[in-house]
Amino acid sequence: MHYCSKHLSPTVDQPPVFQMCPGDLVFHTDSDTTQVSWNAPTITDDNQFDSDDVEVVIHPPLDPPFDPLEDPTLTLDIGVYTVGYTYTDVHRREAECSFTVTVKGVDQGYN
Repeated sequence: MHYCSKHLSPTVDQPPVFQMCPGDLVFHTDSDTTQVSWNAPTITDDNQFDSDDVEVVIHPPLDPPFDPLEDPTLTLDIGVYTVGYTYTDVHRREAECSFTVTVKGVDQGYN
């Protein structure tokens, strides 16, 4: 009698998840611009994480483009901006994190 056995290991293959995604942010300025920054969200991924696979998009687009992975400080004009982080893992599964950054002038109040 011949037996064939194969050991199967359970795999943990969860999609990536952003942790600590910033909430909406409001900054006030007494000029036309102000410097803003935030703590970048972190990613939990049970596969090989590579920060090069994180895409950051700000709308409306900035000129020059902003790369918060290089420098987390940014000068913005008065207005409302949407910031979106997207991470795609090796299995092409995505995690997303988005929030708004609002820059208000003194004449717009502090609410």
